[in-house]
Amino acid sequence: IPYEPFPVVRQDEVGHLTGAFNRVLESLLQSRAEMAYRAQHDALTGLANRQLLETHAERALARARRRGQCVALLYLDLDGFKPINDTLGHAAGDVVLAETASRLVKAVRVEDTVARVGGDEFVVLLADLEPSSARGVAERVAEGFLTALREPMRVQGRDCRIGVSIGISVKLAPPDLDALLIAADTAMYRAKKDGRDCFRWDQDPP
Repeated sequence: IPYEPFPVVRQDEVGHLTGAFNRVLESLLQSRAEMAYRAQHDALTGLANRQLLETHAERALARARRRGQCVALLYLDLDGFKPINDTLGHAAGDVVLAETASRLVKAVRVEDTVARVGGDEFVVLLADLEPSSARGVAERVAEGFLTALREPMRVQGRDCRIGVSIGISVKLAPPDLDALLIAADTAMYRAKKDGRDCFRWDQDPP
């Protein structure tokens, strides 16, 4: 049964007590909502954390298996972040991470999931993709990320530049999130090896 405030129908002692109870209940419900939000989101960037990513992935994978669709996962690791963090300090690094998160969110659909899964590592889940167009959609999103993150970021009065290495995995009705993560992570390291600031595919395209 959902918690709901009691109607205040009398302006007497009982009414005042009812109003006080409602205010306590409202505060309790707000605190509970904030705790639930913090449990599923990254504190710095506001992005989904690993827990919420897994929840969204479970639903997306179930739909994909039911409809015969593809799911794409992009694994991103920032290039040039460590020198900024080491030289300008962690506060500057936090600014870069927050700005990165903002740019990533702006480059995808509302229904896509952008998550922070490590210090400077991000994962993007693209769901409900048709097999004939899934690869093209994932490539366009990756290109958008590369373009967005090449623009300098203003940090402590100076322009800072970073890049991003991206691994992409697209699978038809994939079995689980781990299969996508492992494949995309491996592809991301291939992008690092091939010169950074680029994207690479895993070895199992749809």
